[in-house]
Amino acid sequence: MNRVAAIVHKEFMQIKADPLMSRLIVFPVVLQLLVMGYALSVEVKHLPLAVCDLDRSEYSRSLFASVNSHPDIFEMKMPAMSRSEIEQRMFSGELKAGLIIDHHFGRDMQTGTAKAAAIVDAEDANSSNVASGYLATIAALWAQSQIAASGT
Repeated sequence: MNRVAAIVHKEFMQIKADPLMSRLIVFPVVLQLLVMGYALSVEVKHLPLAVCDLDRSEYSRSLFASVNSHPDIFEMKMPAMSRSEIEQRMFSGELKAGLIIDHHFGRDMQTGTAKAAAIVDAEDANSSNVASGYLATIAALWAQSQIAASGT
């Protein structure tokens, strides 16, 4: 361990002795930080999404409206009639995400077993993770508001 400390000390002494060396070490790192900080973004905006509402109940329309109320995140496309249509539209590049509201969603809301599925195109892993997180959060907040409204 003393050898490593001695080498580190020697390197710092050389950097300190040569002012040009310190600039050559610091400048590229700061430049990369500035450029990459603006170039790389984890935000997902205007993600093409279609909803497949297999239930068409008041609850499913309310969930759809909740997702649709975020136009800065999701760009709503024409509704889909089936899961396979969403998958086909994803393969063609038209969609990056889909929300499938299951049959009997409204009835199952009464028993707490309602199901909805989010499908995301995982071609871009970061965007798909962020998008699925957005959808999960929107759905969870919607479910909490429904529970609060029902008084249960």
